[in-house]
Amino acid sequence: MGIEHTFIARSIKGGVAYALPAAATLPTTVALPLDPLVVAGHLGMLAQDGLTISETRESKTEPDFDGDDYVTYQIKYGVEVKFKLIDVDKEQVEDLLNGVANIVRTAANGTHGNLTEINHTGEQLPLGDFLFTTKSGDKVRFDTLQDARVSNVAEFKLESQNVTGVEVTLKGTKDGEGRLFRTFKDDGKIVPGPVTVDIAATGDFRIAVGGHYSIQLDETATTAAVKSAIEGIYGFSGTATVTGSAGAYHVVLSAGGVITVTGDATIS
Repeated sequence: MGIEHTFIARSIKGGVAYALPAAATLPTTVALPLDPLVVAGHLGMLAQDGLTISETRESKTEPDFDGDDYVTYQIKYGVEVKFKLIDVDKEQVEDLLNGVANIVRTAANGTHGNLTEINHTGEQLPLGDFLFTTKSGDKVRFDTLQDARVSNVAEFKLESQNVTGVEVTLKGTKDGEGRLFRTFKDDGKIVPGPVTVDIAATGDFRIAVGGHYSIQLDETATTAAVKSAIEGIYGFSGTATVTGSAGAYHVVLSAGGVITVTGDATIS
């Protein structure tokens, strides 16, 4: 079995975890770049420990009259997401761990820098939406949690020999369709689609596909001659459909590709 079925997670441009601001919407497919509203909730870099998504299913077994297992059925399902943050002074991280209502910030002035007052209370932290993005080679994965809450904040160590970090655990709640979290994947295997261009020629010209050139043509070339020239380019695959008239060609390449022209011609 090839390694194409493995996934070795890496961050996408340093981003893995996002606590979405109220104005942002969770994605429902893999799409990059991310919405700027989502990026505004970036929680900074995670520690090497990575990201853990744990699904738990608890079952119960009912014995029969003889004491043997008769039927097993699920009684509970839940999900936890655990990750370690190391950009602990980032505003988005402070907001996540403490709640916006418990933080007072004062801008820097001539007598002090930016001041932050965090009031630690036992009040329940608010629900929020979360996105986790990872990649492995060309593969991209999105995991989303809707209406999740910080359920645990592990030890927050202030040390001289290590970077201060904090491990966060989130617990999700079901959305309107009974889903606790969602995963979206793109394997990165793009299937080339048709490419369409218009070529206007006023003299001698050549057409290139993927950097390889056709024979020389001129503005009197028929559509059939242009089609033959394109399909004769080294390495060309698929078919070329050419319509229009001499000097004005509408070209469609079935397998896609990058089309350019040289000489007395323009492309649009």
